Amino acid sequence: MSGRVCYVARADRGSRIESLRLVGARTDELWAVPLVTPPNSEPSDAELFDERGIVSAADWVKSRTIGEKSRSGSLSLLCLDAEGFSAGWITSPSTERKVVSSVAVAGVSSDEAGSAVGPGLGFYFPSESESGVQALAVAVEPEAKPLKGKIDVESPAAATALRVPVLVGADAPVRLLLDLLDERNIAVDSVTTIWHAMARVWGGADQSAERTDIVTEDSGVVAIILIDLRGRLLWCWASKGELLCGGSMRLIAPAGVGRAPSPTPADAARLTNDWIAWGSQLGIVPRRVACIAADDPVGVGEDSASFRAGQFGAKLAGSWGGAGVDLVLDQDPVGATLARLASATADARPDEAALSGIDRLSLRPGKLHRRMHVWIALAILGGAVLAGGAAWKFRSSATLLADAARSEDARWRELVQVNYPNIMKLPNVDPEAELNKIFTRDEQERQRNKIEPMRPIVHELETISLTLADPEVELESIAFSGGPNASVILTVLVPDIKQGEMVYKSLTLISGSNIESWQQPSFSNAGGKVKGVFTGRWKDPKAISTPSTRPASAVSPPKSTPKPPVSSPSPTKPAEAAPAPSPQQGQPESGLTSPPPSVGGEP
Repeated sequence: MSGRVCYVARADRGSRIESLRLVGARTDELWAVPLVTPPNSEPSDAELFDERGIVSAADWVKSRTIGEKSRSGSLSLLCLDAEGFSAGWITSPSTERKVVSSVAVAGVSSDEAGSAVGPGLGFYFPSESESGVQALAVAVEPEAKPLKGKIDVESPAAATALRVPVLVGADAPVRLLLDLLDERNIAVDSVTTIWHAMARVWGGADQSAERTDIVTEDSGVVAIILIDLRGRLLWCWASKGELLCGGSMRLIAPAGVGRAPSPTPADAARLTNDWIAWGSQLGIVPRRVACIAADDPVGVGEDSASFRAGQFGAKLAGSWGGAGVDLVLDQDPVGATLARLASATADARPDEAALSGIDRLSLRPGKLHRRMHVWIALAILGGAVLAGGAAWKFRSSATLLADAARSEDARWRELVQVNYPNIMKLPNVDPEAELNKIFTRDEQERQRNKIEPMRPIVHELETISLTLADPEVELESIAFSGGPNASVILTVLVPDIKQGEMVYKSLTLISGSNIESWQQPSFSNAGGKVKGVFTGRWKDPKAISTPSTRPASAVSPPKSTPKPPVSSPSPTKPAEAAPAPSPQQGQPESGLTSPPPSVGGEP
């Protein structure tokens, strides 16, 4: 921060700016608004300022803050004097600025007893356009614990209503000055009052440790009294540098020329009455008093400023319960306060440099805010242009798609008219639904009339015959079935079950067969032999390999040892061939009959 403080002295209840004082770490400059005499009037009727007085004030600040090579300047603080301001209290449900302002606007027009706004504030707050209101900080004392057996019950109104100290006063000229400074590229970080400056400089928690001219030390609420050379006694209560309340009193004008105004014991009594009223409203009282009085080298003895300030301090200490009073004499108390404030602001860290003040003026929008609004508006406008372009593009694409859809619809309707003229003649019929029905019927018909691929039955007969070459195995029948579950069924007669198991094993181990799998056989008695039924499943027609010219080799079942011939007186006759199975026994579905295997002994 720049560390420069601009003190604005006003007159006529704050309605006009009288002078400006620019205070820095090493500078202190004073400028007064020039007086103008209206035409055709007496010199005594001179106007205190013309309509360009505030413009001249802004030009003077610009000349002191902006150099030849720079285009912008800054002020850390714009400090307002006490003219046109008054401190009071209101009853408000919240300390928010808008809530407090609404309560003040609604309450100043009511003169009824128990109004939410304290007496006298309406004089300094005629309207919200001319004046402003600022809620002050509230120091809360430690909550007292109730005694055992006693319960302190608050009423609902007391629990929701707050006594909020406020500062009201005219600020229209200051708002105009801020706007003119903003036009001249001079940024003002914060706007505060002389009471806030007193609380920050003389009422901070660390002031007692830094100053060697204050005897008493207390970390509680402190009262600060400042004598303004313009003939006012300014006072405030502060806690850890935060303003709690404040006020001002007019002092008796000094008798001699060049003498500084000094408070009297009578002023101490008046001040005590104000403090009692504030203490009853806020529930807190100061425990230490710091008085910064004006000093002049004119008087000596009882006529000196120090003697009159001592009398005032003694009277105040006696009236305020023996509170400790620290007295500081300075030829310019306001200038000393501003110099300390400028030094504290320049040396403080950024997070500690902020000084509480008038939020309505500190947060007043300026050129930077307007520029930000312009950029935001341009960004919104750019987004709107992009959205409009995208919408136009989407609409063009939608138009093209609609045209393509209409063209495609006309094309397929023409095809339907040519191939299925009867459909287009039907009233209240969706052609697409009718076409789907026709296609569904055609597909079902195609599936029903589908020709099943032929299977290599002859080749499979040759392959199976290799497993039935055993003389003890007699083929009774063989049958082939078609359809999705096509299978082959073998019925054989074997001497025993063991021989039947060997036949089953030979069937499962045969290579080059188109039978995918064989089920477990079923055996039953058939006279002196055992009948076995073997069922195999054909492979998928797509997976059946092309049959070769010769059947693949098969694993023949082990042959049983031939029985020795039995001697007989009759001559031996050759073995008779087994009769061929009748067509009813082994007629396959394909109309083919397998050749009968040879049965009998070895040749």
